[in-house]
Amino acid sequence: MRVLIAGGGIAGLLTAIALRRRAIDAAVFESSPPDAAQGSGLLLGANALELLTRLGLYDAVRARGREPTAMGVFSPSGTPVSVVDAGEWQARYGFRSVAVHREALHDVLRAALPDDAVEYGRRVLGFEQTADRVRLRFESGSDADGDVLVGADGLRSAIRERLLGGPKLRYSGQTSYRAIVDHVVDTGPFADKLCEFWGNSGGLRFGFGRIDERRTYFFTTHRVPAGQRDASPEDAHRFLRGAFRSFPEEVRALVDHALSDRLIRTDIHDFAPLRCWHRGRVVLVGDAAHATTPNLGQGACQAIESSYVLARELAQRDVERAFTEYETIRMPRAHYVTRMSWRFGQLVGLRGPLGRFVRFGVMPRLSTDGMYEQTDRIFKLPY
Repeated sequence: MRVLIAGGGIAGLLTAIALRRRAIDAAVFESSPPDAAQGSGLLLGANALELLTRLGLYDAVRARGREPTAMGVFSPSGTPVSVVDAGEWQARYGFRSVAVHREALHDVLRAALPDDAVEYGRRVLGFEQTADRVRLRFESGSDADGDVLVGADGLRSAIRERLLGGPKLRYSGQTSYRAIVDHVVDTGPFADKLCEFWGNSGGLRFGFGRIDERRTYFFTTHRVPAGQRDASPEDAHRFLRGAFRSFPEEVRALVDHALSDRLIRTDIHDFAPLRCWHRGRVVLVGDAAHATTPNLGQGACQAIESSYVLARELAQRDVERAFTEYETIRMPRAHYVTRMSWRFGQLVGLRGPLGRFVRFGVMPRLSTDGMYEQTDRIFKLPY
């Protein structure tokens, strides 16, 4: 079997690694050049780390990232809303979370593949399939033939659009700024923690986590209509300084250390759960199949899960049965995360007195058992 993979992000690279571990030929085609910037930071939870361990990648990923000592949500003044010790997390799920630069994770994944397994600058124009073959066509006029095509080309997947004709993306109501800064919080109550601060106004949030010895990743969200743009990078920086001026000094310091031209602004979208992820010999994986808002920190983790399960099923069954089993196994979990992440974002983003009551009145009173009932469904793998 020869598997063609459109997209060289986390899902595409992991799919290729998992397939090749099972002696299945897999070739990745990525539209960007090999030195393209790979976004900012991300969090890998226990479910992803377990699968990276099975693939022999955990130690390398852990060495490139940072394990927070605790994960906490705080008010704008720094008062704890909910804090979980990482040791408690490890005792329950087997791993602490790992915060890592997306580019560092890509480096680890690329190093696990032969040099010729990934071809860069290959933008997909379309595909054609017959009963037993798939042909991938590129803008350059060249093509590639295989037995299976995996669409791993992200939220705005061209493969998904051609395969299923949609779906329409839905806007969460929030835009986000992200940055990597050369500054770490190494003293005080937030040192070495994965922290998220909720503002008094709906949708205003600031999160950060240390990703290595000298750098920290931070993200922000606030509610605005879709499609707005900053007049300049400096205007974006001024907005962040103003929005978080009453937050703890650690937050203000991270904003001050951010370089204006390195701020990444993204409107937060996902799409409603799909009824199928494949047709014929073409199948979707990662954000192309089940994009989720980043509220639960599960985007990359769910991509890793789908890549692993898809490869395992292709190694055990004929193509049609493999795709059907892959959907049966993965859809309930992926759709659960999509729904919960969406609801969480809407709940935390409630405006006015009701929103403040929910964030700082209801949330701190939620029981530990209730929290673990939800997190167990995400971090405990059924396979």
